[in-house]
Amino acid sequence: MKKVFSVLLLSLLPLFGDWGETDSYFYADVGALYFLNPAAGVGYRMQSGHQGLDLSARISIGLLAQAKTSVLYLYYPTPYAQSQYYLGMGASALYINVYGIGFFNSSPSYGCAAELLVGKEYWTDLDKRRFIQLQVGFPTLYFSSGMGSNGFIPIPILSYGFIF
Repeated sequence: MKKVFSVLLLSLLPLFGDWGETDSYFYADVGALYFLNPAAGVGYRMQSGHQGLDLSARISIGLLAQAKTSVLYLYYPTPYAQSQYYLGMGASALYINVYGIGFFNSSPSYGCAAELLVGKEYWTDLDKRRFIQLQVGFPTLYFSSGMGSNGFIPIPILSYGFIF
């Protein structure tokens, strides 16, 4: 499975120049959508020097239910430090339920968003890699299939990640 993701990401590398040596890993994260709704996700991240790519999928159930996939370009100002910050941008496709609890109480909406990300990756005392990040989708454009309406809403997700 890791090879499939590596091949997919490597196919995108010519868009960003020579990557050379890479560090890649799978991760899982937990967090909160709008700092209230519980969210969980999985992803695959690859870093080479100052550059990185991230593929992820997240789900949240609550007052604002959401299922989202994202593709992000990451920039690491101080690569491979024991504790490194990163900035990112990209795009996502999503399913969203704005007015109901759970995925089945109101008209489903589908949308897309530009994504911005800021985060910090670090090593714990037990020699485990972790990260904390804030990812904001804005503007999020969604189209409701039941009402025929659309709207723009920012969707922030604060998450804590476990790298394995």
